[in-house]
Amino acid sequence: TESPSVLFLNIDKNECVTGDHSCSESQNCINTIGSFHCVCKEGYTGSNCSDINECSKDKGGCSHTCENTAPFYNCKCNDGYVLFTENGTMNRFIADGETGLRQGDVYHINHTCVPVTCGRPADVANGSIHSNRSVFYFEETVNFSCSLGWKLSGTSSLTCAADGNWSSSQP
Repeated sequence: TESPSVLFLNIDKNECVTGDHSCSESQNCINTIGSFHCVCKEGYTGSNCSDINECSKDKGGCSHTCENTAPFYNCKCNDGYVLFTENGTMNRFIADGETGLRQGDVYHINHTCVPVTCGRPADVANGSIHSNRSVFYFEETVNFSCSLGWKLSGTSSLTCAADGNWSSSQP
């Protein structure tokens, strides 16, 4: 008599799916046939996958402040400035030949802080604004005066404030 053929089929157990692995939260589990291995997630390094503090070198390329937020980082701007997030932010544009994606670009997306803008102040009745510009930047001042025969009441200048509005200081 012949004995029946027995077919054994080995199926790989995916420890990464079942959770039967020892990878930490800073590691990705990679399944292999019969086992698994752990690799550091983006933003982590070394044999124990510790956080890379991108802010420790040149403020992470941030123009003002770098905030380490394991595993990544964020650039923050001082009052009166906003983060350049796309071409045209606060009337600032990426230079020809640049991408805005590299450290060293004049405007590096999500790294460079640019001053807040104020639009042209409203025209002054019986007076004039001493500028032809339509856009002004944080801390810039515009002066104005009265037409002949009129007397100024209040201040003769406005300053572009941190919130993008014009502020005046009474004399």
